[in-house]
Amino acid sequence: MIPGLAKKMFSTTVDIFLPAILFASCVFYYCDIATSFEVRQAQFFHNIFLGLCSLWALYLFFAKQSKDTILMLFTICLYIGLNALKQKHLHSFDKTLEYQLLSIFVLINWFLYLATSFFKLAKKYDFYLLLILLSEATLIENARFLPIETFDSGLKLAVLLCWLCAILGYIIYVSIFPNIKNYGLFFAFLCIWLGFFNSETSLGLSLYFSFAVLILLITTIHQDIYCYFKDSCTGVYSLNSYLRKSKNLPLKYSLGVVCIDDYVKLLKVFKEHYVNIIVKLVVKQIRKIAPNADIYRYNEDEFILIFKNVDKKQCFEYLEEIRRLIAGSEFVLSSKRTVKITVSAGVSEKKRSDADADTVLMRTREAVQRTYKFTQNMTSKA
Repeated sequence: MIPGLAKKMFSTTVDIFLPAILFASCVFYYCDIATSFEVRQAQFFHNIFLGLCSLWALYLFFAKQSKDTILMLFTICLYIGLNALKQKHLHSFDKTLEYQLLSIFVLINWFLYLATSFFKLAKKYDFYLLLILLSEATLIENARFLPIETFDSGLKLAVLLCWLCAILGYIIYVSIFPNIKNYGLFFAFLCIWLGFFNSETSLGLSLYFSFAVLILLITTIHQDIYCYFKDSCTGVYSLNSYLRKSKNLPLKYSLGVVCIDDYVKLLKVFKEHYVNIIVKLVVKQIRKIAPNADIYRYNEDEFILIFKNVDKKQCFEYLEEIRRLIAGSEFVLSSKRTVKITVSAGVSEKKRSDADADTVLMRTREAVQRTYKFTQNMTSKA
């Protein structure tokens, strides 16, 4: 089980490379100067943390990513809370009830963020996450009035074990949704963990938290840029790329449309995770037959194939072969789940009278829709 999980998680080497290098640089730097650092070095990374948080806030504001804004507020509140405890209680801050509550709330908040991301809850739930965050801040601020005594010395070990369980849980989460942003979240989580347990030194706290925000900022921007040009699920070109590249197509080309049959029904039966596996396998089969075609994901269940300098007859043969291959294949979703699916396709060739590629695309899609009224698992000519 563990080797298979590791294989899934680290399959996309390019995605994991950037956050892993940043994390390793942070750890090596801290280990190198941990015993001989100067106050100005800690102050430098403190200023870096504030600057990176400002950049992160600006980016999230313009990108309108409310869930990541909650993560940003959580990180900032944790950093401020730890610094406030250190100033108030000095070297005994990690034995206070506030610190112990904070250590528990860190795990709770991280699991809530993962849960809302995994189940893709509506944005209205972000308001409740914010309320939870404010409630936790109020409890920590008024901890001295709570009828609770500090826990025994074994709490730090218990919290450490909980963090290790959280890391294991997040590895499983990343293995299900492997992309650079989730890898970045994983290594940022490790940085926050190390910053939390090295918070007795001002360098450990400011350095690890600065790198956590840096990893989150870089990987979020990278993922957003990637998703603009490529489909995050399959790796083929996105609709945005089609809109850009369709203006520079040659004079002669054929356009094919491949549509997965009963896509909505598949979603209801298999849920999003397994449907994503199906879609990836469909793209893999398309590439087998048409390795030289440009593939674009037009929407969830529909792909555009551009065959440059190929006539409609040859393009039709390619699509028919793709349709027959997929219809005759059995897609393995897990050790106990397999499924057979079909696709419908349409093909059209660029005419002299066509103003642009959109005209060819609409004609092809209309041919597929006409076929859908009567049957599925067919290839139509427009």
